Amino acid sequence: FIKVFKAIKAVADKIHEFQEAIEENTKYTLKLVIMNEDLSLEERIHAGDRYIELHGNGYVHSIYDQLKKEVEQHEHDSRVN
Repeated sequence: FIKVFKAIKAVADKIHEFQEAIEENTKYTLKLVIMNEDLSLEERIHAGDRYIELHGNGYVHSIYDQLKKEVEQHEHDSRVN
């Protein structure tokens, strides 16, 4: 019984390790999208939404906030004109 428990725990630990690596890679990829000025604001904001969902913060979060302000300003300007 103990061998089975240890095997299950080892598999669960590996799965957790893989999940952390995937989340780290996802956040890194999202950072690249958010920072890439060659992409559309829509793509960058969508990546930012996901980045925030994954508890991303710091400098990239501040860039995301700036992008959202740009979109809000653009929408405001469009309504005024």
